[in-house]
Amino acid sequence: MKTRGMMWVGVVAIGLVASVAQGWSYNPEPFTIAPVGGGGMNTRIAGNFIIWQDMMGMRWYGYDLAAREPFTIAGSEAMTLMSNESYAVWQDNMTMSWYGCELAERRKFTLHVTDVDGMSIRLTERILIYRGMMDMILHGINLESGNTFDIAAGDIDGMSILAMGDYVIWRTMTTSPALIGYEFSTGQTFILSEGDIDSMSVVMSEQFVAWKEWASEEPLSRMYGYDLAGREKFLITSEDMDSMSLKAAGRYIFGRHIMTGMLYGFDGISREIFEIGENIDSMNLLVNEHYATWKDMMNMRMYGFDLPDHRLIETNVESMYTHSLSGSYIYSFFDDPDLMTSELHGFDLATGEGFTVASLSSSAMMSPIAEGDYVAWTDSVPPSANTQLLGARIWRVPNDACEDAVEVMAETIYIGDTSGARGTDQTDCGFDDWKDTWHEFHPPVGGEYTLDVHSEAFDTSLAVFPACTGSAMDCNDDANIQTTDSQLVMTLVKGKKYIIRVAGVDGTGGTYELLISLGSCTTPPQADLTGDCKVNLKDLAVFSSQWLDCGLNPTDLCL
Repeated sequence: MKTRGMMWVGVVAIGLVASVAQGWSYNPEPFTIAPVGGGGMNTRIAGNFIIWQDMMGMRWYGYDLAAREPFTIAGSEAMTLMSNESYAVWQDNMTMSWYGCELAERRKFTLHVTDVDGMSIRLTERILIYRGMMDMILHGINLESGNTFDIAAGDIDGMSILAMGDYVIWRTMTTSPALIGYEFSTGQTFILSEGDIDSMSVVMSEQFVAWKEWASEEPLSRMYGYDLAGREKFLITSEDMDSMSLKAAGRYIFGRHIMTGMLYGFDGISREIFEIGENIDSMNLLVNEHYATWKDMMNMRMYGFDLPDHRLIETNVESMYTHSLSGSYIYSFFDDPDLMTSELHGFDLATGEGFTVASLSSSAMMSPIAEGDYVAWTDSVPPSANTQLLGARIWRVPNDACEDAVEVMAETIYIGDTSGARGTDQTDCGFDDWKDTWHEFHPPVGGEYTLDVHSEAFDTSLAVFPACTGSAMDCNDDANIQTTDSQLVMTLVKGKKYIIRVAGVDGTGGTYELLISLGSCTTPPQADLTGDCKVNLKDLAVFSSQWLDCGLNPTDLCL
């Protein structure tokens, strides 16, 4: 059992990982965000939106990733703009008035505030936080309701304010400094610590806060953590950590030892400390709730670290450029001087596989930015000098090719997704059903089996093959006139391999459910109105529709 006060020693990562999963297909779906003027330093991805400032007109724009459409947020009067996945806020530099925009509804509104210290502005979820220049009070505004409220008064260091999730924290500038927190949902104020707190070292995630604190009786500082939900302060280490290297993400806190240069991680829940790596450029260290990534200063190679598994990941990616991290994906630019080509590459830390996102026509003006399944970058196509802002969604499909078919079991529903599939084949029973994924099935016993594919997203087709080459043994588009789901009833041999193809008519795709059941239905139940040999909510929907139709349009068939 490790104690709260232990030093930076403990679990050591000793293994490298190569490719741990084979056959994944990474299918970038590219799109243009801005044909000209895109790619300034203020470009960011937040939730379902990309926010950027036109470099020529200085106007602010948003891009709806789901709808694939741009929209205007603010004009050139907004020199700076803050945003998250729901809101954008800015000050009009001509009138000094403050405004907000609800991104999903494209709704612009006025913020009725005047006394604002611009350096203290913070935005978390639907709450805007700021300190008044004159009254020195820390205020909050609920952007959803428009209600304003006071958080705290006193000598607050506006530069020390951090906000994330349901919390905001700050450091006081009194003779005896204190680190204070406030919980929005309960309106509670609490003290994290009192003492000589290094305000430059304070870091925060939605779960934990960490900072360096000087002890009056000792020349060295100590590093502390605080559990926000549990309201508990704990000692992380008495070793001297580099304040500028401290980071926090989820349950993890990170810091580099000043003397040894070793990067350590600390698990705030288990209170365990572990080594991550050496020769780490802390300016190039990126972290999230699952991974830490960095560039080794000796060989310029990218490395990753799986935090839950304490596993070092060697990517074999070498790049002079700054990389980005999103989920398990690392993105970086790669130049080949021999071929005189440039590309945007991706690497999946979860599978150990690399992939190409896009070819580049010119050197990038900014590092790639990424969040979720999306990545954005700049490029320009000669002879035009216009800077384009481009994006791509990365579809990771495990069974995109027949050779990578995913095995399914009888009587177990498999949930799949053909959205990002790149298939090119078609079957005779489904028109233009090229977007496909593949499965493999080994019958545990011989006999008749029913294969069902259901989707609320698209019109499915279903085919069974004896191998990855040759013609289909059987295929089906619509199981019956009541549905666009697909169904096959086939006699299968015990232990033999069968290849199952799921696709969408007219090139459609989406999520689906595949179920293989032992046995067939030669005599459907009396209440089976859809012909799928089952009595379920689909039959109730058909019955309700027929009953309602009979009520409105009575005929002899209703008797």
